Amino acid sequence: MATLVVSPVNSTLNLSGNQGQIDLNYVITDPDNSFSATQIAATGFEIYFSDEIAIDVNDIIVPSSVGTIPPIAGRLTIDDSVGNADGDPNTVNASILTFQPLFVSETETLFISIPFSTTGTFDGTAEVNFISREATDNLDAVAVNPVTITNITPGQLVITPISTTISSSTGEIVLNYRLENFDAEQIASIGLEIYFSNEIAIDADGISIPDSVGDIPAIAGILAIDDSVGNADGDPDTVNSVVVTVQPLFVSDTDTLLITIPFSTTAEFDGTTQVNFISRGATEGLEAATIAPVTVTNVNEAPTIVSPDDFSVEFAENSTAIVLDIDADDPEGDAITFALVTASVDASLFSINRATGEFIVTGKQIGRAHV
Repeated sequence: MATLVVSPVNSTLNLSGNQGQIDLNYVITDPDNSFSATQIAATGFEIYFSDEIAIDVNDIIVPSSVGTIPPIAGRLTIDDSVGNADGDPNTVNASILTFQPLFVSETETLFISIPFSTTGTFDGTAEVNFISREATDNLDAVAVNPVTITNITPGQLVITPISTTISSSTGEIVLNYRLENFDAEQIASIGLEIYFSNEIAIDADGISIPDSVGDIPAIAGILAIDDSVGNADGDPDTVNSVVVTVQPLFVSDTDTLLITIPFSTTAEFDGTTQVNFISRGATEGLEAATIAPVTVTNVNEAPTIVSPDDFSVEFAENSTAIVLDIDADDPEGDAITFALVTASVDASLFSINRATGEFIVTGKQIGRAHV
C-alpha cells in the first residue's frame, strides 16, 4: 500500500531569537504501484504544542500548487487529564488542519510551514508533535517525527589551525582547540582525521600533544585511501590519511595546543597542496566543529652562508690567489649563484667565482702598491 510520509526539514530548531518556522516536507512512497492518483481527497493534520510556544494558526500555509487549507477554527485547548492523541502530557494545545484537496507533485515538496514564537514560560526547550490522518483509499499516513525547539546552543569543540597557510618545504602544522558552551573538565575522546596528497609527507610518529592536555595512543601510520570510491573529506587530491585518537583530552585555561603535525614536501610537490581535517567527538553534549584546511605553499626562501660566518684573512702583496672559499645553502635545493653586491671604491680589487663561491684578489695596482 502507498504511504504519505511527512517529515520535518529540521528535527531540531536552534533559535537565535524568539521566533522561527517549522517546515515539513511530504512524499508519497508507492513500491507496489497501488496508488496512481495525483490528488488526495483529504488529509487531516494535527499539531500539538505546549504553552512554551505560540503558533499563529492563521499564518500556517501550504504552496498554492499543493492544495488549500480551509479556514482554521483556531487553537484548541486540550485536557491532559483525559490523555492526548499525541500521548505527550506536556502538550496542552492543538491545531487541527484539513488539506482538501492535496495535490501530489514531484517538484513541490513543501507540505506545510508553521510560524511560531516562544512565550514567557519557555525554559529553553519545547517539543511540537504531529499526527497525520488521511481519507483516501489505498493510502496510509505514517507517523510524523516531532520537532524540538531550543535556544540552548550545543557545546562545541572548535579546532583552529594557528596558520591556514604555511610557506615552507618542512615544518609543523599546529592546531589549537577551545570549547564553547561546554563546562566539563575532561572530554572522553576526540578523533582527528588528517587527509593529504602525495606532495607532502607527514611523520605520523612525530604527531604530538602536550602531556598536560591528553594522550595519543599508538598511531597505526599512514593509510592509503582510494579516490575512486570517494573520501571522507571529499577532496580527490588527498590520497593518504592519518587517524589520530586523543583519549582523554583535558580542558585547561593555559594549555590550548591540541596537536602538532610535522611534515615535509616530497619530489611530487608542485608548489601548493592542501591538508584537510575531520574531527569526531565521543562526548555527550559536545559537537566537533568543521576545521579549516591548511594550504602548504612553496615560497622561494633566500639562501644563507654556511661558512665562514665571521672571517678575517691575510694574503701576500701582489697576490692573485684564492683567499676565501664561501659555502652557502638554499632551503629549496636550488643552484646558488655568488656575486659581490656591496658598492665600494675597492670593489675592482676583488672578484668571486659565481658558481663556486671562491673569493679572489685581483692584484690590481693602487698607486705604487699592489694588494
